[in-house]
Amino acid sequence: MKFSKEQNDPLKFSASTPESGKWFLSFRYANGSGPVNTDNKCGIRTLFVNGEFASSLVFPQRGSDEWANWGTTNTIEVELREGKNQLEIGYESFNENMNGAVNRFLIDQIIFAER
Repeated sequence: MKFSKEQNDPLKFSASTPESGKWFLSFRYANGSGPVNTDNKCGIRTLFVNGEFASSLVFPQRGSDEWANWGTTNTIEVELREGKNQLEIGYESFNENMNGAVNRFLIDQIIFAER
């Protein structure tokens, strides 16, 4: 799924768990917006779990036009309740990066790991 400042519809998905508890969550992504060491073109979004703020997500650039160079975001710990949970990645005004104009990335996979 493609994310940018212009294409910033939230990504909504659900996760079901057999019991309440903490889980680790990360995302496999690509960001070919610029070099790794300069330009401040990381993607930034906010994760909500069951309607509540859970964490910020950072998708650093991985090289100029390196859209096939996949990496993993920061791993976050989320509290999930027993049964179905609603998760959402959204663009908030405070997700602006230092570049200001470029805030884009691709998500390929959502990774859950039991704590």
